[in-house]
Amino acid sequence: MLLCMPTHDIPRDDWVASLRAFSKKHDGRLVDLEIFGPELGDQVSARNLPFDGVSADLRHYGGEIIIAVGDTPEHHVVHTVSAPSHVRLKQSEDNVDEVLEIESEGITALLSIRPPAAESRIDQIPEHTA
Repeated sequence: MLLCMPTHDIPRDDWVASLRAFSKKHDGRLVDLEIFGPELGDQVSARNLPFDGVSADLRHYGGEIIIAVGDTPEHHVVHTVSAPSHVRLKQSEDNVDEVLEIESEGITALLSIRPPAAESRIDQIPEHTA
């Protein structure tokens, strides 16, 4: 599925501004955060949590990118990508942001943005009460 979407490499010099704009644009949207790597396998760090932001700090050698999701203390996940090498934005054919991909030394973080239609369906699911 990911291979069919247009992918845009974001130049390193644009990471700080691009990630700030991405965070502002998608603040509060439901996202999934997955981490892939040969030693880790496929790890789901977060599923269906509100996006809190992504930022790049490139002042130190190698730099880091920090991804934060969740809106409550018990449902808050922060993932740090150390020494990132690539940042890519995958979009639908209609230029709608779908996946932010951050790569670092064999490890890839994928932040998938849920489409608004999926968000509204999740909101309509009744809560389970015991």
